[in-house]
Amino acid sequence: MTDGSSTKDIGLIGSGYTNSATGFRNSTASKLNEAGQAIGGAAVYNGSSYIGKTSWLYDGTTTTEIGITGGVHINNSGSHNTAKELNESGQVIGFSQRYNNGSYNGTTAWLYDGVTTKEIGLTSSGHINSSTAFQKNSSNKINEAGQVLGSAQRFDGATSRGYDAWLYNGATTKEIGLTGGVHTDSNGTQNNSGSRLNDAGQVTGYAQRYNGTAAAGYSAWLYDDDLDQTFFQDFSVRSSDGYSYSNAQYLGDDGLMLGNYELFDIDDSSLGYYAFSFTIEDGFTELGLLVNDLDDAGWLSLSYALSSNEAEQIIGTGILNDTASTAAYLLTPHVSAVPVPAAAWLFGSGLIGLVGFARRKKA
Repeated sequence: MTDGSSTKDIGLIGSGYTNSATGFRNSTASKLNEAGQAIGGAAVYNGSSYIGKTSWLYDGTTTTEIGITGGVHINNSGSHNTAKELNESGQVIGFSQRYNNGSYNGTTAWLYDGVTTKEIGLTSSGHINSSTAFQKNSSNKINEAGQVLGSAQRFDGATSRGYDAWLYNGATTKEIGLTGGVHTDSNGTQNNSGSRLNDAGQVTGYAQRYNGTAAAGYSAWLYDDDLDQTFFQDFSVRSSDGYSYSNAQYLGDDGLMLGNYELFDIDDSSLGYYAFSFTIEDGFTELGLLVNDLDDAGWLSLSYALSSNEAEQIIGTGILNDTASTAAYLLTPHVSAVPVPAAAWLFGSGLIGLVGFARRKKA
């Protein structure tokens, strides 16, 4: 690491991390925060024998080994830990491999809070293989409040039944996502995956849909930890087989979710993809329906909504109605000294009226 005037060795480089016969070391950095803290991993040796991998945190002054190394997390010779993410407070998430008689037996998710390493995730009987005690928890995202988004494999006895999404809120781990009706296979399989976590403790993700045992698309969802509530909407369902598709593509710290869905007509023909927005205050809205005279402006549809900024601008792609070409769009709020009933927005180079979004205020 270079601090502006010098380059420092960081990581773990002592005798336990060096091959005694060759002097070989393998210490790598993976993430850096704004405070100059970094995480990484290092190979572990017993003399000249490689016995595993450990994780480390460099706090700006010293490097500390982190992770879980006891009990079922040690094979015949050593352990394997991987640090994945860190926040601006220096909290780190990662996972440790589990073993059964020296053989790989899943993973344990963990959180290092600056002092101790905690095991987190879903560990009830429904997440343990009853025959082998196999468990698989992974931690995927951490926010500035120390909340963690992850996943856990599901089991019915010794049979795998998909994956659950979970949120560790600093005190407990909650299973989140969609778990009823069309989101459960007839044999009990469920598949939820969390994709984004904001600093307000909200999560976006998707759940697989089923028609009996057949896969029937995906439903996008948003979970709010303060309300302990999950929001979703299937905009369009193909009547012949129950297929529906929606996907969350963006989540802001203000609670704005953007995504898209597939639209079907009365004959079950696909009409393409359409962008939507969601806030808890305003619910789900197809973005194209908010635009006055979208067709006259030369657009067939707004297909994807990809991102938003502090000025409440939204960027995405759409389809032009003359050539079916793909084009980029920018929705920009127009600031006026004269109050108007709804927010006026600039779309491309033309002025188009759209309703405004009631966004969650940042704390």
